Amino acid sequence: MKALIFLVSLTLLVVTHELGHLLFAKLFGTRVNRFYVFFNWKFSIIKAKKFNGKWHFLFFNSKTPESWETENLRPEDQNNTLWGLGWIPLGGYCDIAGMIDETKDSSDMASTPHQAGLAAPLYHIRRRAGQFHFCSDYLFLHFCSLGH
Repeated sequence: MKALIFLVSLTLLVVTHELGHLLFAKLFGTRVNRFYVFFNWKFSIIKAKKFNGKWHFLFFNSKTPESWETENLRPEDQNNTLWGLGWIPLGGYCDIAGMIDETKDSSDMASTPHQAGLAAPLYHIRRRAGQFHFCSDYLFLHFCSLGH
């Protein structure tokens, strides 16, 4: 029972944490390439993306089709986010265009963020606030694990 409570608490924490990244990126007009709950090492339980006016889904898939990639979509669909549910319940991620990530290769780094006005400086301020957010997440998990 404690393991289930811990898993549900961790899931809620991950979802709210990653939604914070997503909402601030959208607020400042930055493109979000992928939003995942749980990690998707080797395959995803579900992937979803809206393009050509309707939602498209993939189940238990290891590779995203090339037709779903941003450069292969119509201009009005290029800013749509790929949503996914991984299978390793230890975290999640929000892939925001223009952010440095050591797991990306040079072709991924060529993607530039869609930002206007004060979006870039304000986004960096939000990243610093994210460091505080990480500490609060850690404390939340620590106190949840103390249990009765």
